This record gives sequence, C-alpha cells and structure tokens, in this order.
Amino acid sequence: MFNCASRAITASTEISSNYNRLIIHTNVVLILSAVFIILQFAGCSPVEDEPSPLLLEDGVVIYNTHADIDAQNQFLDVTAELTFLADENTPSYAAFVLNGGLEVQNVTGPHVVSHQTGEFDFVPVWNVIEIELDETVAPGDTVSVTLEYSGYLDFDEDQFQYDGMFTSGWVDFNIDAMWHPIFAGFEQHMRGTMHLNLPEGWQAVGSGTTTFEDGTHIIRNEINLFDAPFAASPSFEIRQTDELEVYYRRADPEKVTAVFETGENCIMYLNHLFGAYDPITTTRLVIADRSGGGYARKNYIVISSGDIDPGAPVRLHRFICHELAHYWTPSPGGMSPDHWMSEAFAEFVAGRYLRDQFGEEVYNRELSKWENEGQGHGPVWTPELDVRPGTELMYRRAPFLLHRLEEKIGAERFDRFLTQYMTEDILYTTYLLDELEAIAGTEAAEWFRNELARDDW
Repeated sequence: MFNCASRAITASTEISSNYNRLIIHTNVVLILSAVFIILQFAGCSPVEDEPSPLLLEDGVVIYNTHADIDAQNQFLDVTAELTFLADENTPSYAAFVLNGGLEVQNVTGPHVVSHQTGEFDFVPVWNVIEIELDETVAPGDTVSVTLEYSGYLDFDEDQFQYDGMFTSGWVDFNIDAMWHPIFAGFEQHMRGTMHLNLPEGWQAVGSGTTTFEDGTHIIRNEINLFDAPFAASPSFEIRQTDELEVYYRRADPEKVTAVFETGENCIMYLNHLFGAYDPITTTRLVIADRSGGGYARKNYIVISSGDIDPGAPVRLHRFICHELAHYWTPSPGGMSPDHWMSEAFAEFVAGRYLRDQFGEEVYNRELSKWENEGQGHGPVWTPELDVRPGTELMYRRAPFLLHRLEEKIGAERFDRFLTQYMTEDILYTTYLLDELEAIAGTEAAEWFRNELARDDW
C-alpha cells in the first residue's frame, strides 16, 4: 500500500556524517536528504494568500502553513494546507511523513475520507500519516488537504547529530526536524508560504523572501525545494552584498569574515562560468548558533559556527562552493540512481575552484582523496540500478571519473560538456551520455558509461 516509501530510504546517519565532513548536499538524503527530489514539471493551481499565484505542477506540493512557535518551551502548533496533483497510480491515497513527537489532531479537505498515523519504517522517530481520498479523485486532479498538529519535536541522537536545533534562543528547522509534512515517497518538491508566529523581537530567514506583517513573519518561497527550511533567532546580524547575505548571531567576527569572503569569491567564480543566463542573484547563508552539521538548499545555506575554522580555509571553501554549485545541479530525486550527477558535478566544480584559489598541490590532494576513498564500493551507475549510489561513489569516485574524462577528451571539449550539464537541467544519466557523445564522440561516451558501471575499481 505504502509503495512510495518502500523505495529503501537510506539511513540518515549517512547524511549526518556527510554533514560533519562538510561535503553534503543538500542533499539530503538528509536522508533523505535525498530526499531530494523531483524537480521541474507542469500544470496549474493557485495558493491562497499569495501576492501572486504559484502554479501547481506534477511532482510539486504547494503549502500554505501557519506555525505558532513557542521557543521557550520548544512547542509547535501548526496548520499546514497542502495542495498537489493526485498520483497517477494511487489517486485516492496520499501519505506524508511528520516528526513522531507531533500529534495530528485533524486532517481535512474536500476529498478526505479518513486518515491514520503509524510509525515510519525507516526512521523510528518519524510517523507516516496515510490519507484516504474519495473515489471521485482521478489522476491529475487537484487535491487539497489540511493537517493540524502540535507537540514537541522528537529527535534520535543515533540518527541526528544536530545539537541546539530548537532552543529558547534559536530555531533551525529542515528535513531532519521533519517539522513540516513531506510526501512519504520523497519524490515531490515543495514551495509556498510559511506564516511564522515567533517570540517578540525575533527574526526569520529562509530560501524565499521574508516580510513581517501584522506581527507575523512570512516567508514566501517560489523555488522548488524538498522541504520547508528556515532559521530564526532573537537578534540576527546581517552582512550583505547584492549576491550574498550572511546571517549570524554571536559569531566570532573572524569566522563571519571568512564565510563572507569565501561566499563572495565562489559566487563570482561560479557566475563567471555558468551564470550567463541564470546567475546566482541572492544566496542567504546562515551561521547557525549551535553545534552539529550544516546543510544547503538552493539560495539557502546553513553552516554551524563550530564547523568554521578560518585557519582551515580549504575545508571551508570546499563546503561553501560545493553547496553554491548546487544552484546549477538538478536532481530527479534524492533516492534516484541518477542523483549521483548532482553531487559529483558539485564536488568536481568545488575541486576546480580550490585549484583556482589554492593551486595545483591542493587540487592534487583532492584528486588523491577522490581516487583512494572511491575504491571498492561498486558501480556509480548502471541502467539496472534502481536506488541512489552511496556517499563514497557520489562524492569520491564519480568526481574522479569526471577528472579522468577531462584527461581523455581534453580541456576544451570537457569544458563544453561541463557547461552543458550545469546549464541545461540534465536529469538522467542516459541524457548525460547522449550529450557527451554529441560533444566528444561515441568512443568517449562508451568509455565513460563503462567506467560508471565498473564494480572492480
């Protein structure tokens, strides 16, 4: 019944460790991080309370969420209205994942018949809310459901290594908190509006634009993400240029300067290479007032203050530039076998940036790490694979294969290939191989296909 979740979601410990090594994606999988999740589609339906309509697309959930956040007691009271297109295969069924510490009081909507809550198989501290819709719902119909829930977030220390995500002085929510309902298959992206009632004097920041209206913080997000992330605190300080806004609280000035200058440098580098038609215009980077890992979404990056070491600039530059590169690296879904492209190209581009900033010796150390740590983990991709590859394959072996491809076909053709991927929303490996064949010939494409499929490397 719950077919979408049964795709064998990778344990979130993999994500947490990625974060701690500062080589994450966005990715999530956060687990899911992976959760990470199908991009651009098409259709239509407006969301209430929006200054301009947001068109509903297949594979996208539009949310209109009101949250009362009691930071002093770490208590949430939320009403989330979710609008989506009915599934092609199971139009009368929908399932969402939510933190297990949040009790669902009500699920309503024009087509809602019933709902039930049970434990999510892959993450014990999460629940799945299964919703039965009436039989009149046909594939592709617009469906709206409203979930009302409240409670205290439940965290599993074995799975989530964030310390201080929700305190009396700091709120930092993403998919790990699972504070907001997400489709159980983790194949949908989300966008919409969050109405946040925070303690008096607090500020909020997220991927979208933030306003303060009638005592409520409103974050309007028009970019497809796989969750609804934001951060809030009593007193953000902001350092900004046209392309970069750095938000921080009680952070060491030296750390703020290191983050700001690194972000500026990498945005300039990436926009020069890939931003002719779609440049990074505004990225919000939050220095989190907590320990634990970091994460990133398009236009929104969070890094914990404890992970910033101005004395280790290579590590900081690698992390920030990898995450910024994701602005141009689409993914068909965090659990997809084709998700390797998003992470590998971001890591490869970050490696090139390190060469530009620090020289060949530093880049060669990256190559050695990619080569050595990428061995013995099986193939990166084959046509038969139906799950995403592991961390070492995406972040190590695949970037090294891109380096070897550059050696094989030459810098000029490889740069064309790299630019094609970064600017053309290539979601599937088969399409990538077609582009490589068009640029470098059949022999090069076959060589790369075979290298991706090797399990004895």
